[in-house]
Amino acid sequence: YTQAVRACLRVRPGGGIGSHLSAGYDSASVTALAARELSAQAKGLTAFTGAPRDGFTGPYPSSRVIDESGVAGEVARRFSNIEHRIIHAGPDGPLRDLERTLPYVETPFLNICNLGWARVIEETAARSGIKVLLIGAMGNLTASFEGQIHLARLFRQGRWWQLAILARGLMREGAGWRRVASTALGPYLPDWVRRPRHRNRPGVFAHTALSPAFAASMDMDRLAAARGSFPPRFSDSRTARLFMIRLADPGVYHHASLAEHGVDIRDPTADRRLLDFCLTIPEGFFIRDGRRASLFRDAMAGLLPDTMLNRRIRGVQAADWYEKVVASRDAMAVELARLRSSPMASRVLDLDRLCRLVADLPDPATPPEQIPAERFTSPDGDMAYRLALLRGLSVGRFIRMVEGGNG
Repeated sequence: YTQAVRACLRVRPGGGIGSHLSAGYDSASVTALAARELSAQAKGLTAFTGAPRDGFTGPYPSSRVIDESGVAGEVARRFSNIEHRIIHAGPDGPLRDLERTLPYVETPFLNICNLGWARVIEETAARSGIKVLLIGAMGNLTASFEGQIHLARLFRQGRWWQLAILARGLMREGAGWRRVASTALGPYLPDWVRRPRHRNRPGVFAHTALSPAFAASMDMDRLAAARGSFPPRFSDSRTARLFMIRLADPGVYHHASLAEHGVDIRDPTADRRLLDFCLTIPEGFFIRDGRRASLFRDAMAGLLPDTMLNRRIRGVQAADWYEKVVASRDAMAVELARLRSSPMASRVLDLDRLCRLVADLPDPATPPEQIPAERFTSPDGDMAYRLALLRGLSVGRFIRMVEGGNG
């Protein structure tokens, strides 16, 4: 892991180095390892943390950190050569951010709710002379892999004593017995047993803006049924991680940042050597005695704060995303009207549904603290607005760009 970070620190003379720094294991470890390496060279590191607007509280459970700057600050303060900068999303809404990004990324940008703070980080880095920006996007599958899927392997092999030890350890760390049982048994349960547990879930396409007529013409229901659950139910970690790794295509986004801002985004957690190494480690090492990510936590002891390594909570990126959506209601309505004139967008996207979602948004002049936040952060609201609406608009705008329509 250290070698992977070291390889990412090569930069032309005069170019600075920065990193993303959140409350998560991966960006924190990348930042800490980079700071240690750079300190030996008498060089500094600028760490950027995205945070919601000042005063934001949000209706998130206590198990989530909505402002990661506090935890990130604990990491930064451990290294005298780290300059820690807290970044807030810019004044533009998601559509304006998307408009400026699409010509460089040349593909529909899926998580445009994160574009606001991500763009500000890259713009700030470029103005500061930073040429390399480190991230840790692949760490969940490599260095900080948690190993919970090992329970399914133990169950299949009938290793009941080891399974009991891991289950007890997981529950000691806060996991409920239902989740533990589902992790161990889930891959082997037939669909007719699993289906009643999910009978209240929305349809398979509820999180997309796909037109029902287009889906029917493509026989999507049959294709989805043939594919089964997503992600597929695996009983061994190597197959599961390889599946997720093959889905990732970060290069297109990294090259877009380099083209637009002159900032080279590098991910040590995606280093091929680290990836190969982590895939060959017996999965039990990742979850010793039921301690999730135990290999990572042991390796980072003393480098990262104990409060971070022993945490039971996770951070939330762009926790205030829905406020930008509400403020952009009128701009979204205009964009949807433009999409009506696109033959491809009208065929592929459920524009009627997207228009209803936009029409149901609160008045853009609504003070942020008066926005009914639960409507957006609930599972149904998240599917409707963060996924279906924002991704639908992103795909639609991409279609218009390809068709040559700007008006």
